[in-house]
Amino acid sequence: LIGGDRRAAAMQKIGEVFEPSNLAWPKVTKKGGMRRVKAMCERIENRSIELVIVLNRFISHKASKKIIASCKKAGIPYACIEKGYGIDRMVEAIERFLPPHPFYLANRPDDSDGARGGEEE
Repeated sequence: LIGGDRRAAAMQKIGEVFEPSNLAWPKVTKKGGMRRVKAMCERIENRSIELVIVLNRFISHKASKKIIASCKKAGIPYACIEKGYGIDRMVEAIERFLPPHPFYLANRPDDSDGARGGEEE
C-alpha cells in the first residue's frame, strides 16, 4: 500500500479483511517521501512484494508513475484507488485492475440458468 499516512485503525481493518502475510505502508505524501518510493520500487523490482495498491489521492503523480513502472517491469500486479482507502474502495480497485484468480474461475458456482452466455440444453 503506498500513499498518504499509515493509520493504525486502517491497517488493522485491512489486515482483518484481506489477511495479508505482510502489509507494508510507507509514509509517502504529495509533498515528500521520494526516498521511500525509491526503496519501494527496489522491493517491487526484487519481487519481494506480491501486490501494490496505490492511493492516488495521497501521492504525487511522479511517485505513482515510478511505482507503476516498477510493477510493470517486474510483473507485479497493482491497483490504483483514486479517492480514499476504505475496504470497499480497495475491493473495487482490485476487481477493476486485476484479472480474476484462476482458482476463483475454476471454483465458481455452477451457472445452470445460462447467465454466462452458454447454450441452453
